[in-house]
Amino acid sequence: MLNNLGDIAKSKFHNTPIRIRAIVSGRSATPYKIPKHVEVQCLDSECRGGKCKYQQATKIEVTARDEKFLMFLDVTTQRIPAVMRTYIGTSCKMLKINVIETQNVLRIFISQPPGEDRTKWSAAQTSYFVGHELDSNHTYYLDGYSTVEPKSQITTYVFSNAEKAKSDIESFVMSPKLHKRLSVFSKKFDTVEDVWMYLGELYQSYALNVTKIYGRFLLHMVVDVVFHSALEFKFVHGNKAPARIDAIVLGDTRCGKGHVAEGLHRFYGVGEVVGAENCTFAGLVGGAQQIGAHWVISWGRIPLNDRGLVTIDEASELKENDWTRMSRIRSEGIAEVTKIVQQITNARTRLLFLANPPSRSMANYTFGIHALQDLIRAPEDIARFDFACIVSHEEVPIEDINKYHSETKSIYSQKDERELIMWIWSRTPDQIEFSKEAMDAIMSSSNRLGKFYDIGIPLIQGENIRFKLAKIAISFAGRLYSNENNGQILKVKKLHVECAATFLRCVYKADVNGYYDHSWQKKELNPKLQDKNINGITSYFRSFKSQNEAYEYLLSNSFINAKDITEHLDVSITVATEVIYHLIKYKCIVKKGTLYVKTAHFTRWLRGWVRKTRKKPNTDN
Repeated sequence: MLNNLGDIAKSKFHNTPIRIRAIVSGRSATPYKIPKHVEVQCLDSECRGGKCKYQQATKIEVTARDEKFLMFLDVTTQRIPAVMRTYIGTSCKMLKINVIETQNVLRIFISQPPGEDRTKWSAAQTSYFVGHELDSNHTYYLDGYSTVEPKSQITTYVFSNAEKAKSDIESFVMSPKLHKRLSVFSKKFDTVEDVWMYLGELYQSYALNVTKIYGRFLLHMVVDVVFHSALEFKFVHGNKAPARIDAIVLGDTRCGKGHVAEGLHRFYGVGEVVGAENCTFAGLVGGAQQIGAHWVISWGRIPLNDRGLVTIDEASELKENDWTRMSRIRSEGIAEVTKIVQQITNARTRLLFLANPPSRSMANYTFGIHALQDLIRAPEDIARFDFACIVSHEEVPIEDINKYHSETKSIYSQKDERELIMWIWSRTPDQIEFSKEAMDAIMSSSNRLGKFYDIGIPLIQGENIRFKLAKIAISFAGRLYSNENNGQILKVKKLHVECAATFLRCVYKADVNGYYDHSWQKKELNPKLQDKNINGITSYFRSFKSQNEAYEYLLSNSFINAKDITEHLDVSITVATEVIYHLIKYKCIVKKGTLYVKTAHFTRWLRGWVRKTRKKPNTDN
């Protein structure tokens, strides 16, 4: 009989056999070595009047079935005889002990498997496993009993048998019967507008019955796309690439970010929500701690949800360097703890970050997407997001929020919705295929997106946008149950790529987001002003006797400031400040932190100036 993990701490289970299903969230780097078979003999011929039962050499087995065996842990070698006397229940003072065989004991942490209710068992529990064939970050059926730590009387568990359990993803099997059930999601769509109409009705149903957040079609879609992303796929030249989506929803508090994510987590019955404000980096990724003389590695919620999904709420509470420390998890799907001991495990986890703007209000930003740069400073950490959605209070009228909404009949059952996700999550790279038309659409859309959007906010870059577009297209294909071979193959078609491209346009053209408007300003307005700006700044520098020296200084220095200008050009601080003013006026420099940096266009002009003014070196000799 399988015991409930949340019940085994009850007193009625003390020292009684239990069988549980749990994930081993951590284990000691090295095992204890304690006696297993011991030969004892009392050397005192007068002990108990010569009637001591250990006068002759006697073999004793230290078995995990006896809770007293925990007394052998964390004791010195000199203490073993005293512990052995307690274990066998004798007071013999001259007891000779010969350890014939030892056994391994691992200190482990067990937790509720991902996707299951953690309300009764939220924290990892210290336990012991007799043996050594036990891997962390895996789910097992464990057989043992409940007992207490001898030194502290804290409840603990001893397990002597472990059987690896398959996850829901690993045990998923596509059958003709299931294919028929999932076919309710497969509908004929001719255009993106048809898909949007269908999803609009579906998300309205979620709003009424699940999330209770109204008027947020795009927010529901953003979260839903993350849930329906796959794990890996084969793309260009047959190389494998991650298909799991990493996204962020950034916006004002009380906009429904958390309610939508938590509601869909409950409805789909997969993944979990973690609050970053109450969770350390070790709690998210993993860490090492010393217990007695042992180092124990325990994995955080992201690797424990390998192949699943974790929503990190209040992500604005993460420290700046935490984003950088998560770079390997986000890019490679690998969690690593490197301290006194080192361990690596898979963390191929879909990630959804929910965060508030650093300024506490989106109204403070001309373009909402700039809040993302305030939250995460390193461009490479921003670039790892597949997309970023911005939300604000002003998007939904108060009248629509403060309106009575009655529940309706769900379009699909929870069971079918969960099975659809399990189907997507269980697809291998060989089971995800793109039509030729889909591949052509990805490349053409990638070219358009890459040329238009400003790489100063590195969410869309010409070098990798095709991968992000392909991931999102897979998600749409999965959500619409686009399949071949009776559900064995997830088929991505041209329409799904068009849905993905339209999705990105909807996200980034939203007024509150502003990534589109920001890019349009950079791409469309600036070129018209660039020649005028260059003419203006060159006209200004003609009045300088040291015109060439000014250009040399500007070209050779990455950061510009008034103090350096006074030293390099031999001018007063007043003139240096005037130079800064004109460089800003003609959009040749922009402020970065406390310093100024050159714009890309001005840098290109300076390089061209050097090529024109410097003589070509003589290379004949």
